[in-house]
Amino acid sequence: MIVISLSKCSASLRGDLTKWLLEIDTGVYVGRVTARIRDELWKKIEKNANGGSAFLVYSAKNEQGFEFRTLNTKWNPVDYDGLKLIMRPLPKEVCKRKSKTVVRAAVKLKRSEPEQKFFEPDEYIVLDIETTGLDRINDRIIEFGGIKITNGKITDSLNMLVHCENKLSETIVALTGISDTDLIDRGFPEKEALIKIRDFVGIYPVVAHNAKFAMSFINNAYQRYGMAITGNSITDTLSMARSVIKDIENYRMDTLLKYFDIVADQRHRALADCHATYSLYEKLINLNT
Repeated sequence: MIVISLSKCSASLRGDLTKWLLEIDTGVYVGRVTARIRDELWKKIEKNANGGSAFLVYSAKNEQGFEFRTLNTKWNPVDYDGLKLIMRPLPKEVCKRKSKTVVRAAVKLKRSEPEQKFFEPDEYIVLDIETTGLDRINDRIIEFGGIKITNGKITDSLNMLVHCENKLSETIVALTGISDTDLIDRGFPEKEALIKIRDFVGIYPVVAHNAKFAMSFINNAYQRYGMAITGNSITDTLSMARSVIKDIENYRMDTLLKYFDIVADQRHRALADCHATYSLYEKLINLNT
């Protein structure tokens, strides 16, 4: 089942939706359609909204039982430890009061509170993925890399290509060196690859650079096959770097590797990036102790 809410959209767009859905109130539509039709309807909304806003809610096999998408809305979805919540903007007068409070609190924190300390677990997984693009809904994982660390040493690893129906763009091929032929000839079927990822990661703590990106892709893929989303504790080296390094131009992986003089081979290949992330994590841990 899906529910769509439109605001300030054209009558022609609203008329198109009534071909597939029942309008139960002005701009509110409900119905049962296939995932393909649902996605096509959303594409039509994105193309023809003309500055209007839209909200789509649909059934999904996840802990919440539903997923949603938004277009030009002030209330926006945010990922919170694998759960999708809605971030509601505060009224302007509240924002003004809070901004002053936040500034005062930040000054006080800078003056008096110690920096956050990070500790390396005895066992954990460092992981990385390569994808067809940045959209976790429509893009797909094409490579997974993972290494297991036990008492400061690499004790296991997993690296595999993942077959997908999406044709790779020239940008992705140039960035990763992975081709459509590679995925066809050597890629694991997506569901089989996800099972291998789940078994490898287990319940160990996870370390990744820009972890939100990687985990959102993995969890979204799990949900497509009715698999439970990960409940692992997550450490993001991007967030760590932001909290302990101030004299740096930006926090991109290449910039951080250069900052620490870490030599990384085959950037933008999942397993090689795992080793780079592991080296970066060790540097950040040492810097913070």
